[in-house]
Amino acid sequence: MDGVLIIEDDTRVRKQMAEVIEFMGYSPVILADSKHWKENLEKNDGLYMVVLGQCGSGKILIDTFRGIKSVDCYLPIIRAVDPQLKSKFNQELDNGCIGTVDVPLRLNSVSKVLEQVRLYKQDRHQDGTPR
Repeated sequence: MDGVLIIEDDTRVRKQMAEVIEFMGYSPVILADSKHWKENLEKNDGLYMVVLGQCGSGKILIDTFRGIKSVDCYLPIIRAVDPQLKSKFNQELDNGCIGTVDVPLRLNSVSKVLEQVRLYKQDRHQDGTPR
């Protein structure tokens, strides 16, 4: 089963994300503290993707995104966004993520984003470089 790293500070949202990801057939790797993403990313080699939710301020979110891309620039990232907390996204974040889903997660929207991730991975070699 492919692992999905979930980076989300809100306990309730994190639990719901894990349930949906598991229901979709993936193995959730849950972080209780979003500041420790790097250790978990390196420890769980071969992750399928990252779900990046709320992890503090906008600056911390961007730094986390950039950090993930510096460790594995080809690892697919999807954003989980609470529409009530939506702020203006950074252009880099918009362009660097495969897709965005609203929180609370809906199976239909998660399925669509997972299909985008599958197509992205299908078009890449095992090391992540484009075919």
